[in-house]
Amino acid sequence: MEKLLSLGKITPSLAEKLDRIAPGRYCFHTTWGAGKVISWNLAAKKLVIDFEENPEHEVALEFAPKILEFLHDDHFLARRYEDTESLINLSVDDPVELVRVTLQGYGNSLTPEKLEAALKGTVIAADKWKNWWDKVRAMLRSNVQFMMPTRKGERITLRTNILSRAQAALEDYNKAADLKAKVRVLDGIKMETVMTEPDAVNALVQAVDADVRNGGSLALQQVLELAVLRDDLIAAVKNTEAAQAAYPLRSIVEANIGDVERFAEVLNSMPAVRQKRVYVTLPAVFGEEWTQKALELFDASGARAVGEIAKFLIEEGHDKALVKHLKHELLRQTLPAESLIWICRQRHDASKPLFGLPVGIAMLSLIEQDHMDGGPNRMLRLKNLFMEDKNIIQEMIKGQDVAEVRQFAKMLYNTSAFSEQDRGALMA
Repeated sequence: MEKLLSLGKITPSLAEKLDRIAPGRYCFHTTWGAGKVISWNLAAKKLVIDFEENPEHEVALEFAPKILEFLHDDHFLARRYEDTESLINLSVDDPVELVRVTLQGYGNSLTPEKLEAALKGTVIAADKWKNWWDKVRAMLRSNVQFMMPTRKGERITLRTNILSRAQAALEDYNKAADLKAKVRVLDGIKMETVMTEPDAVNALVQAVDADVRNGGSLALQQVLELAVLRDDLIAAVKNTEAAQAAYPLRSIVEANIGDVERFAEVLNSMPAVRQKRVYVTLPAVFGEEWTQKALELFDASGARAVGEIAKFLIEEGHDKALVKHLKHELLRQTLPAESLIWICRQRHDASKPLFGLPVGIAMLSLIEQDHMDGGPNRMLRLKNLFMEDKNIIQEMIKGQDVAEVRQFAKMLYNTSAFSEQDRGALMA
């Protein structure tokens, strides 16, 4: 290369790049896989590279830097080229070690997609990849050495320091980019595995409590979920001092429930088990008036929250108040779609006293009004309920006054919200 440089046959920048792919060095091509430089002919300006998918292939010197990625000798792809057999054995005998080796060869961090590209079709047969990865991913999640992604775009990271489970959770929590990511970190903690590490858990509780206090109303869902998860951590290590010092969940509820519609929307996005923890605070916040506030939330809630609020009211012995409220709203024809769907779903149980023709008439009225308004089909779930539940109309009209049944049938027959074929099927 010194001679070629002096003669002006190659540029200094090309000489520097060529030095990285001298014979014995490794490279990678997106189609042909990993390769090793076997020889070069600088006079003819050609390289001979032995690729995994293209043995002893000639590459022009001028194109080599453009089409090849140059690899260090300790890169995973270099090891895959030289010793594929041992990696295949690892995939069977110790798959977690295989993932560790792969990550180490990529600087201890890879996206799941890059990991798949490094292993699938070479170390692990393409048709076996999915089953293999499903099993190994579960192993990695229970191995504290690996930080696993909780959403698309995040990376699998190999920890370089040795940590306990609680210490690892604290590290992950502090590194999380936002409150959503922090909720996902806490979601991944198995309480039984950290109960023996009170110091680390208490440090984590303090970090979570700080976010609960400072989270603000713009991230209300995450603040509520963090408060619930924080209380679970406190309970796991039985720290009464932390429980007394923590910003109470009821205070968050009290500060934000004034805007009932927004609060109900937030609750509807939360997992059911955490919703209930919020409802449990209502008696403490509103005293004897808590049932009325729960019913306001019921009217404003979406599909997921409606069922949970009703369930909580029934568990607390306020099923009669729920039925009375729904009867009143049904007479006024002001029940929202989600409440009507709940009545239909529970017609053999909690909502049995409510179910009948008035429910069907209210459903058809909402469907027809939505159809006349145009725009997005907001009542699609109501329409689907009519079409998919083959017994619902039969049960609605059973034992009802014939005149009322005729009125309902006339509404159904004349509505333009259903196709002619669907109307015929429903009438039948």
